[in-house]
Formats: sequence, C-alpha cells, structure tokens
Amino acid sequence: MRRRRINWNKTKAQVIINEQHHLLPEQTMLLNKEFGYNHWELRLVPAEGWNKKEMLKIANSIIDINEIVFVSPVPLLLAITCNKGNIPYLFFNPNREKKELPNGKVIFTVPKEGWKLLYVN
Repeated sequence: MRRRRINWNKTKAQVIINEQHHLLPEQTMLLNKEFGYNHWELRLVPAEGWNKKEMLKIANSIIDINEIVFVSPVPLLLAITCNKGNIPYLFFNPNREKKELPNGKVIFTVPKEGWKLLYVN
C-alpha cells in the first residue's frame, strides 16, 4: 500500500483528524477564533491509520510546529498525566480491517488482534 507524503506547513496551526471524521461547526468556529481564519489547516490521518515508523517520522517532522490540535479527548489526558510525572504506556495497533457496510460505504476498523503495549518516553 502506498502511503501519502505529508508536507507540514510550519506557519499554520495543524489540526490532526481522522479522514473519516469531520469538524463540527462549533469546532471550526473555535479554531478560527483561536488561530484566525485561514491560519490553520487539517492534517488527515488515513482511515487505515499510520504504523509506528510513520508516526515517529511524523512526530519528528512536527517538532518545529507551535500549534498542533488533536481532534480527540485522549491526547489531553495523555498530556496532563505526562506533565504530572506519570509513566505513560499506550496500546497501539497499526492494523486496520477494511469493511463494507450494507449501504456500500467502506470503513476501516481496528482488529481485535495485533496490539502492542508501548512505553512512551
């Protein structure tokens, strides 16, 4: 499977969101209020996900970006606990299963097997 190359714009806030999800109108309004209209951009996570190697590469490429918004409640909890000195571990599964719904829509889901427990240092 060929992966898309990600070019990060270091002058705009980067909003990381799964490509199968969308921002709600209130979220868009809050982004415009915080960063200014046209001063943020979406970075779509492929439905099939990123593997650990790709995530490490992405993490290294965004070090110089000041504002990164994750459209998920989990990163906030992770950031708070890490700042308090907790020892973070994460479950990670880079695999995705492609499923076709009865209406013909194709979705990707995380399989029940293939998990890894990673220490985040």
